[in-house]
Amino acid sequence: MLQCENELFESRKLALFHKYGTPKENGNIEIGKENYTKFNEEFVELLSIENDYVFEKIKIGDLEGSKLSPADVLKLDILMEE
Repeated sequence: MLQCENELFESRKLALFHKYGTPKENGNIEIGKENYTKFNEEFVELLSIENDYVFEKIKIGDLEGSKLSPADVLKLDILMEE
């Protein structure tokens, strides 16, 4: 699901570059001064889109015998329950 959201974001971002930019010989797309404000407004709007995700909590006991480092376990703390 996260990969789909990322792909959607990237396709919308690329569409904005093509809408307001000019392709260059090196493959880059340049946003000119005349389109910068419009591009920036739409790009900020794209960045402001929020997505909600539902995850099931991981039981701490289910991690027994896993090869996760203590640092990895700390990163997962928000997703864990006793």
